[in-house]
Amino acid sequence: RGLAIVADSAAMSTIKSKNEAIEHRKAGELDNAKQIAAVISGNSVKIEAKAGSAGRLFGSITSKEVAAALKEQYDVDLDKRKIDLEDDIKTFGTYDAKAKIYTGVNADFYVIVTEKKN
Repeated sequence: RGLAIVADSAAMSTIKSKNEAIEHRKAGELDNAKQIAAVISGNSVKIEAKAGSAGRLFGSITSKEVAAALKEQYDVDLDKRKIDLEDDIKTFGTYDAKAKIYTGVNADFYVIVTEKKN
């Protein structure tokens, strides 16, 4: 069924080069993740939103909007699924957020929600 190959020198060399390529790619991803973490750690992301009565927002601020604001303000591409907001953001204020960028690489930052001026 073609599930195994003979362990000759050519096959072992191919496996070794594939493993080296995988390790090189992982090292590059880790370096990129550390650079992103350095850019956003401790910083704040400002988001303007429309408000209703008593300072409550129309809807809520989601991780998708936070990811878009990170892209706009810091030129950082971060998947919305990697952003962890502690609570639903439904009022104005400052909120803690965490980004799980890569295995073992996390960044803490702030989300500041202000009223959108017309």
